[in-house]
Order: sequence, then structure tokens, then C-alpha cells
Amino acid sequence: MSEDLSYIGNIIVGQRITEKLKEIGMTKAELSRALNMNQSNLNKLLKKDSIETSKLVVIYRVMKYNFFNEFCR
Repeated sequence: MSEDLSYIGNIIVGQRITEKLKEIGMTKAELSRALNMNQSNLNKLLKKDSIETSKLVVIYRVMKYNFFNEFCR
């Protein structure tokens, strides 16, 4: 049995992280400090076509929001 996950292809994770930052009132500068990276590298990361799961887990923990639930509905 194969689950159809084609809808996930339209999700731009970096864009959703940026939207959620605004919703929770956190800046990219604050997130980059929490991730121990400079803001320029964070901006590059958020523009990539894909982000490693291990990095996403750290971002989600810092933001206290589980994006995995959102993407797997």
C-alpha cells in the first residue's frame, strides 16, 4: 500500500518557517542566534529546495512548533 504524498511537493519548507516566525513574533536574527549560525547562512538555508531533517528538527524545537504534523496531514 503506497500513500500519495504528491501534495508535499508544493510545500516550500523555508517559506513556511519564515511565515511561522512572523506568526510567533520571532525574527530571523533571533532564530539564527538560537541555531548558532549567522543570519546570512540562515537566509541561504531557508531558500534551498530542501533542508536536512536533522536541521529541521533543531529549527522546530527552537520555534516550539512541529511542522512535521502540518506537512503530514
